[in-house]
Amino acid sequence: MICFLFSKLEEYPKMQRKVLIVVSSTMTAFVLLCGLFIVQGGNSCRIERYNAETILFITTCSRAAQVAENYYSSIVTGDFADAFVNVAYYTRSSNPKPSISYQLVEERWVQRVQALKVEGTYIVDVESIKVYTDDGYPMGVARLVIHENGVEKTIDQIIHFNRMEERGLWKIRALDSENSSLQELDEVLSGKELI
Repeated sequence: MICFLFSKLEEYPKMQRKVLIVVSSTMTAFVLLCGLFIVQGGNSCRIERYNAETILFITTCSRAAQVAENYYSSIVTGDFADAFVNVAYYTRSSNPKPSISYQLVEERWVQRVQALKVEGTYIVDVESIKVYTDDGYPMGVARLVIHENGVEKTIDQIIHFNRMEERGLWKIRALDSENSSLQELDEVLSGKELI
């Protein structure tokens, strides 16, 4: 079919050039998109809705997925200062900007996560992290194994991201579990109430 199309186009040189440009541009875009998906770590960004929005925001989705993976792995290993690097403790639209130092906010966050662990509630393992976009903003769901008062159980925690001013990085702003009894865990691990 394609050979027939190009053989007919030989009769019209101007049309042949236009068709080749369209085919070439489409193939280039497809190859670049596939390459971007592979380079960005396609399996870390578990796309479940294949639509134009997901394809358009693949880089955003992939970066947010990497932030979530770094955040949760640091929490599981107990490296809370490393985990805090991925926490959004204020929003881009905060007016005025926080006057408190980054080090003091980090210290507060680490202390409250450590206190919750001493009380007997902490994350034991991460089973999966899925990140997707909703109206161009990354969202995620983490399936976690937590330890709460001597009992281990599996929960799903919804991840809300916020774009920070420093280099435009996505960071974790808020967390919500399906169980309202875990509200303290969600608030302690998020960037809420730090400034």
